[in-house]
Amino acid sequence: MIKLTESKEFQQVIPLSDAKRKRMDDREFVLGFLAFYLTSYKDYKDSTRDSFLSKALSKANNLLDEEMEKIEHKFKNVMIIALEIFGKDSFRKISNKNKKKYPINKSLFEVWSLNLCELNDDKIEIF
Repeated sequence: MIKLTESKEFQQVIPLSDAKRKRMDDREFVLGFLAFYLTSYKDYKDSTRDSFLSKALSKANNLLDEEMEKIEHKFKNVMIIALEIFGKDSFRKISNKNKKKYPINKSLFEVWSLNLCELNDDKIEIF
């Protein structure tokens, strides 16, 4: 997981301050992706976010190296796609009325990154 937080693809899309990195926000972003990638959202409704993320971390730690490498490749591709499609506003709420730049939203990150992960090359070209 740390490898993903240190990837240039992730850091380009999720530029976090040193303070947020100290609070391990970067790891929570990646763990959120892994949790929903490895576990159905249906399993989330029966647990708290903390227990859902804990179970996901346990699953991720027990993956074979080849499985984790495939996930890492997909994750990095998703970060590249998000940057190409949304630019600096990736995973942020956007308002046409308000020029304020909103912070990166973890929920949007989880939803969009998983949906982008499911797209094939033809569907990505549409964007």
